Amino acid sequence: MINTPFAIVLLARLDSEGLIRIPRGNLAMPGLLLQLDPHTSLARQVPAFLARELGEPDLLDAVRVTEIIYPSFEIPEMGEATLVLSTSSARWPAGSNHSLLPQILREMPKIKARVPYMKALQHLMGADNDRIDAVEVTRDELLKLAKESKNTLD
Repeated sequence: MINTPFAIVLLARLDSEGLIRIPRGNLAMPGLLLQLDPHTSLARQVPAFLARELGEPDLLDAVRVTEIIYPSFEIPEMGEATLVLSTSSARWPAGSNHSLLPQILREMPKIKARVPYMKALQHLMGADNDRIDAVEVTRDELLKLAKESKNTLD
C-alpha cells in the first residue's frame, strides 16, 4: 500500500531493437504523474492511467505493476510521491522516442530522489535481490590491479 498522494509511474517497454524505454513525462522528475485514488487498487489504477495518458487502450490488458520502489520523495510544489515500476508485454510502436533508464539517470540531478530510480534500474536488470557494495579505490590502486591482471587503463 502506498501512503503518498502521488505516484510517479515508470512504464518499461521494449522497443523494436529490444531496448527498454521509458516515457519521461513533463515533470522535473522523470515518469508520468498519477494522483492516487485511495479507494482503488494500484493494480487497477496504473494500467487505466497509462492507457489514457499514452492514448493506447490496449495497454489496459498489457500493463502490470512490477514493483513499488521506496523511499518516497518530494516533488517540488506538489507533495510526496512514490515511484511505481510497471512493465508491458506490448512493445513500443515504431518511431517511439522514449528514453533509456541509464540515460535518464545520467541526466538527473544527484539528489536523494535519484535513489528510487537507481533501484528501478536494478530491478529491470534483475539485480534487485543481489547485494551490491560500492568500494572506493584510488587511481594508484586501480592501476596496480590493472597491471597485475595485465590490462591497461589508458
